[in-house]
Amino acid sequence: TRQYHHKKPLSARCEKVETKLSKISTTDPDSGYMMRDGKPEGFHYLDHRTVDAKYSIITDVFVTPGNVSDVEPYLERLDRQKERFGFDTKYVGLDA
Repeated sequence: TRQYHHKKPLSARCEKVETKLSKISTTDPDSGYMMRDGKPEGFHYLDHRTVDAKYSIITDVFVTPGNVSDVEPYLERLDRQKERFGFDTKYVGLDA
């Protein structure tokens, strides 16, 4: 502890309450509001595809709301591929 090292105790933290505004579609509440450079702004869906580069075939397609980062479903989808097809994954490549 700090006292053991003859230092002052840390001051109490003030908890900051953050509020985040979110847009929800009245006609399709499962979609997500997307705002990305070079992309159309609005309510959209994104598809995430896994491709076996050795054979150039799509092995998985997964759809998320447009406001979900591409990174979020990645590990779950990779695990699914390994379980479903018995892949012994050594290398993984991603695009931007």
